[in-house]
Amino acid sequence: MFQVVKTTIVKHLRHNCAMSTVPRFYPSFDPYTYSQGRWFDRNHEQQEARRWRFDFASLLDLAVDCSPGARRVLGCEKKEGGFNRVFMIRLDNGKTVVARLPNRIAGPPGLTVASEVATLRFVQERTKVPVPRVLAWSSTIDNVVGAEYMIMDAMPGVLLKDVWNTMTASQHIRCIQSLGYLTKELCSLDFPHYGSLYLNADRPKGAIILNDTYCIGPLCARQHWGYGIPKPSNVETPVRDRGPWKDVDAYLMGFIAQADTSMSCETKVASKCVPRSAESDHQLLNVIRQTLALLFESQVVKDAASPTLFHPDFHTRNILVDPEDPTMITGILDWQSAAIEPAFVFAAETPDFAEELPQDECLNNNRATVKDGQSGEARLQADVQFCVSTWAVILQICPKFRDASALDPSILNFLAAGSAGWVQNTFYMRSILAELGRKWEELGLPDKSVYQPGGNELEQLRHLTDEMQSTRRLREHLSRLLGCDTDGWVPMDRWDQTLARYLEEYNRFIASCVEDRFEAEDKATAIAKANKLWPFDQR
Repeated sequence: MFQVVKTTIVKHLRHNCAMSTVPRFYPSFDPYTYSQGRWFDRNHEQQEARRWRFDFASLLDLAVDCSPGARRVLGCEKKEGGFNRVFMIRLDNGKTVVARLPNRIAGPPGLTVASEVATLRFVQERTKVPVPRVLAWSSTIDNVVGAEYMIMDAMPGVLLKDVWNTMTASQHIRCIQSLGYLTKELCSLDFPHYGSLYLNADRPKGAIILNDTYCIGPLCARQHWGYGIPKPSNVETPVRDRGPWKDVDAYLMGFIAQADTSMSCETKVASKCVPRSAESDHQLLNVIRQTLALLFESQVVKDAASPTLFHPDFHTRNILVDPEDPTMITGILDWQSAAIEPAFVFAAETPDFAEELPQDECLNNNRATVKDGQSGEARLQADVQFCVSTWAVILQICPKFRDASALDPSILNFLAAGSAGWVQNTFYMRSILAELGRKWEELGLPDKSVYQPGGNELEQLRHLTDEMQSTRRLREHLSRLLGCDTDGWVPMDRWDQTLARYLEEYNRFIASCVEDRFEAEDKATAIAKANKLWPFDQR
């Protein structure tokens, strides 16, 4: 890594000398502040997490250095996601390069960029999956930019999410088939251990050598390191076991060790909804350990644990397609946090292009027509079912996913909880343990469910589950009604009008809850209950 940075700096200095008479590009935007949207929930914290300083001029100079024949920047567009700031930099040689900088909540410094660079290179060398080519990068802030960065070739195409609703049912199926070919290639890659990929030149402490170029090191996903929007309790997360792991038992026990340490800190802070004690937390972790041991007595479960490298966010927002033929895949973007994990982790999440239609899904106006004697709703339902079925067939031709997708969703959700960072969430774990316990005999699992909650615990769990489901349904309803993300994000150009409608909906909800309150319940109590269910803090 040092040699890469040193070479880059030398080139940068030479380039500056040669460019002394070349006009410098000055942006019309603020490169350092998040400006593309606002949130209905914890907006101040969200904005602050995405504000940081770096040397933007040096970043542009590096972009020029990376592209042969380029002498200056002609234009630059700022784009922002949840965890990265992206600059589309147009150069005078006709090329466009992409500079991407992870923000403070993207993941652990020194690992996040290094692992993604290694993963992209590995996938590019061993498959035909179209991924960005990395031109320059640094996994340290000790560089001319003063921040970690990646500079990549811009990939052709348009985002699949932007054209999906304009595609025909036939195009949907052929597009999913194209994605299936890429999925099969990734699943054909075999690995001996679990963890994130790194280059040997940047080998983290404790990493296991894979070959002359690559090694397998700790997971770099933010949820395993405590990165995210700070919780009100502001609990500090200590160092925990994050891999690599030589077998699935060590992998799963690593997440329990993470949860054990995290819970020990968090029990010092009162929970808003679940009474907590160190004793009850440790009892729950023991139940999880025993349940895992019983599940892995089954060969079917063992077969679903093959070490697999797959995209961590395989949805239409990260897939590029040809604008003239959207069945042709031109790029798979954003491999940040990708890792080698058991196949059941990836089987537990369904891509958005293969999801069942929600019962209350609002139909697009362009779909709600009657044609060939079939309503727009019926045509949409049929289209969705074809997509679901096509993806299910693809999973069957990928041996690793075939074994994993054969597991019942209750088993998949339980096994994948560690990867998602949910093991330390006591409510979530009790809920999925209860669901698994209800199906235990039906699924033919060995012995009997270890989790046997008492009457009071079950009643509390039912009550909390009802509250959580109500909040989830409200969140999804608002997302569809307002056109916002499920975390409450709204594009800046729609903020004012969307906020007005949001407040109308909030006031209507509060008024409805007050009107429908129990006879013995006062107005203030009804409002407090309603606010507890409301998913966002904007008032």
